[in-house]
Order: sequence, then C-alpha cells, then structure tokens
Amino acid sequence: PAAALFPNPAQNEVWIDLSGMSGASSTIRMIELSGAVVRQITMENAAGSFQRLDLHGVASGMYFVQILQNGRPVE
Repeated sequence: PAAALFPNPAQNEVWIDLSGMSGASSTIRMIELSGAVVRQITMENAAGSFQRLDLHGVASGMYFVQILQNGRPVE
C-alpha cells in the first residue's frame, strides 16, 4: 500500500492520498518528535479516498505521519 501527503510543508491543513490503500479499517496519526500523538483520524474504509488533516492549533515543527490498517503500521 502507498499513501502520499501534500502539501509539504503545510500551514493549515494537509491532504493524505489513500488511493493506493486497501479497504481495511485505517487510522492516521500525526506524531510529534517526542512520540506524542497530536492528531488521530480513524476510518472504516480508506480505499481510494483523500483525507484532510486539520493543522489548526498544531505548533510549527516537524511531525511524523503514521498510517495503520487493522491496527498494524503500513510500511
């Protein structure tokens, strides 16, 4: 499975292209460098979709985005 995030860098929002994902239950996590989860979205069927991640209230900086399907990280 593949996903793309844009724009990068971002200001108010990012979009995650999940068109390469299967139809499984998916979770998207935005994680600080310290490991704290600052945003999390869960979807029942992510296949072929675009997901908006709101960044309002998130401090400027570097973050990781982790995608899980059925509770397991997507590599």
